[in-house]
Amino acid sequence: NLKIPIDKMKCTRFFSKRDKQIEKYYFSAKRCVQIIKNNMITFIKNQEQLATTTRNNQENVRIQWLLFFLLISLVACEKPPTTSPLLAGLSKLSDQELIDRARMANFPDINTVTYLSTDGQVISRDSFTRLANLEDLAFDDYADASGVVKVTVLRPATAADKILTAKINQAYAAGPPVPSVSVDCNEVNFVLDTILTADQAIRKQEVDFDRVIDARNIATVLAIIENCGMPTENRQLEIVWLVIQHAGSKFQKKYVGAFEAAVQTAKFDLRNVLMMKDRILMSEGRPQVYGTQLSGDGKGGYKLYDTVEPELLNQRRKAVGFQPIEDYLLRWGVLFDIPQREK
Repeated sequence: NLKIPIDKMKCTRFFSKRDKQIEKYYFSAKRCVQIIKNNMITFIKNQEQLATTTRNNQENVRIQWLLFFLLISLVACEKPPTTSPLLAGLSKLSDQELIDRARMANFPDINTVTYLSTDGQVISRDSFTRLANLEDLAFDDYADASGVVKVTVLRPATAADKILTAKINQAYAAGPPVPSVSVDCNEVNFVLDTILTADQAIRKQEVDFDRVIDARNIATVLAIIENCGMPTENRQLEIVWLVIQHAGSKFQKKYVGAFEAAVQTAKFDLRNVLMMKDRILMSEGRPQVYGTQLSGDGKGGYKLYDTVEPELLNQRRKAVGFQPIEDYLLRWGVLFDIPQREK
């Protein structure tokens, strides 16, 4: 009467409660289940042969067999797919290559890459966008000779994968190395106007984002602040804030106090300061306060980054002059359905 769940993507425990030495173990591919079934058949046959032995001996041998076929199954399941013709001529990106690409925001195009499961089956884009718990998955990228990622293999994430993901996120947040530039303090207005034009140009949806230009803009703004002082004119402050807001968190933390002081001295918009504070919180992995920051949903879209007491979000936003969160999120096609209240 033994039933093995061949049609399921995970094998649930089917041993008796007395098997204290066997922990629950999950497998991610159907072929693992078949291996377990085959080993169970062998196991059952051996159990019949042991019918004349003592109960204690039966139990000891039974546990040894269970450990044996679990080990075999685990080894078989850990082998990556090597037979898919879609991987022919492609090379898997190393961990360092993934980190270097993240630093330059060079990620695979979700609209052109082909996704494979661990058994080599193609995952449609529709199916991929509906996947839940992407943080529990690892992505192995395979690129052609020109370095373009053509295939991504999805598999369960290991502890090492999660450490790598953290390094990739850190590299992306840091961006490329900031170059050293010199500025003429008499030309600050012209320089900042040029920076603003370049900053907006590389952030248009139809243009590929250029992190090299972005890094040069950041370096120029930092040179202005350090060599010429923080601007005092409101328009100049707006441009400097915009560039720092798009820079790494270490720059935001360094200058947020100066922007906060400018709220009083230069009538700088407080909402800009609050947006920067939300971004700093997000970089630290902490919930934001005013709901100004979004993050990727892992499927080519966006989602609202975690907020403290989301049911009071509109009350906080209204108090400082922000529009309702529902209206704010519409520009990104993000829905917000948490009922609001006041206290």
